Amino acid sequence: QPPLRVVRFVQRVARLRPGKYVLTLTLTDDRAFWTIQEMGQVEK
Repeated sequence: QPPLRVVRFVQRVARLRPGKYVLTLTLTDDRAFWTIQEMGQVEK
């Protein structure tokens, strides 16, 4: 069974609506931190 931190991360990503995102994932020995930011549209 995968670690709980991996399960929570996958659940969070699965709930994202379609689009482009920047994911920042930081793993330590006993914790995981992540931020998920929606990318802004690029102007031409």
